[in-house]
Amino acid sequence: MADHRVVLLRAEKPFWLVDAVIQDGELTVCSGDAQREWYVIVAASERLPLLHALRARCGRQALPGAAPERETLELLAQAFSGRTGLYEEIRAFLSEAGIPCRTTVW
Repeated sequence: MADHRVVLLRAEKPFWLVDAVIQDGELTVCSGDAQREWYVIVAASERLPLLHALRARCGRQALPGAAPERETLELLAQAFSGRTGLYEEIRAFLSEAGIPCRTTVW
């Protein structure tokens, strides 16, 4: 299966990147400079509830024929792109939606 990726925040000076990828069904949002500083991981089994929660947050209905991976990332970008404090904001969103996640912070 192909990887699907979206950039949520990119700063050049100093360099900082927050991106999200869906690989093998699992969503990973990660952030940092040359070394990753934090990760938020949503298991593949939670992706459908995540998609429903993102649709509700963005006020969007299901897109007929849309690939769920692409739609998830597009909605994630719509909800969170360009914002600071993404680790806390994404964790709070997942918690409020009842979606479990794993986290790693360096």
